[in-house]
Amino acid sequence: MRLQIFNVKDERVFDYNEDVKVFNDLNKSKVIKEFKKVHGKIIVKKVDKIFFVTFDIKSKLEVFSSLTYEPFAYNHNFKEELQFANDEKYCDDETIFVDDDALNLEELIYSLIITTLPIKLVKKGEHAPKGENFRVLSEDEYYEEESSQGNAFDKLKDLDL
Repeated sequence: MRLQIFNVKDERVFDYNEDVKVFNDLNKSKVIKEFKKVHGKIIVKKVDKIFFVTFDIKSKLEVFSSLTYEPFAYNHNFKEELQFANDEKYCDDETIFVDDDALNLEELIYSLIITTLPIKLVKKGEHAPKGENFRVLSEDEYYEEESSQGNAFDKLKDLDL
């Protein structure tokens, strides 16, 4: 769906409820297995020559667990505001220049979903796997263990060559 935000005079609210096939076709993420539903509201406000676009999106996803890589259902909601302008002189670090007359909503919303997902997705009640001959460490535990063992090349200093 293409949204022509540059025609908005003051403020306008758009309902968003598109087919998830577009998101599943866009999906290159190793975290999201499947998009089940994506819907919400998009609010466009014009201030001078800058358009503030608020994405209030609710999604139902099937994601892979960070611990076991087992898929599970996950509800992901976010609210993000982006700034757009169709004239480069109004653009800065926070304002995105758009040289088209409309925004491609699916690509924007897909990017926002990916970037607002938590880094660690764990199914409720799930724990790290346990077994013989291996153990699961957190990143902090790993670095603490590495630093306590010293450098592997330190052992070579004592060799008489």
